Amino acid sequence: DTGNIGFAQSYDQLIEVAHMLEDREIIFNVIGYGVNAHKFNHYIKKHNFKYVHTHEEKSRSECLDMIRHHSIQLSLLKESDAFLNVLPGKIIDGIGCGIPVVTNLGGYTNSMINTYKVGFAKEKATAEEIIQAIEKIRDNAQLEASYRENSRALLDEKFLWENNIEKLEKFLES
Repeated sequence: DTGNIGFAQSYDQLIEVAHMLEDREIIFNVIGYGVNAHKFNHYIKKHNFKYVHTHEEKSRSECLDMIRHHSIQLSLLKESDAFLNVLPGKIIDGIGCGIPVVTNLGGYTNSMINTYKVGFAKEKATAEEIIQAIEKIRDNAQLEASYRENSRALLDEKFLWENNIEKLEKFLES
């Protein structure tokens, strides 16, 4: 898993998820940038986590490269109306890299993830539900492959400029 710790991220839930992943010996890489990154790094070091790894800020291409080498993209955000109609960058990055996404978001993000079956999205998901989703994907290669395939289809259908330019041109002409 990869993730970042910005202002929007739910710090307490992130700590809870980190402990649960550590207990289950699941490797979790966190690219530390954002307001809580230093606090999180300190916490992980202080508690001698072996499976949770924090990384310094990386360039966008380094982040994407790292995401591609993981099984899941985790995006935990605080409840906020600001996120109801916005697709968080880390979710887009996960889909763009063909990686199953796991999130606690509702709204547009939730309906897109569940409609296109590109991962697990449950509004206000608990840490336990997040972990169960991660384990379900980890333990089911067929499910993971299906999410990856669906991500590519979603990318082609919704996000690729070449495939959407005609629709855009028709819309602009009308």
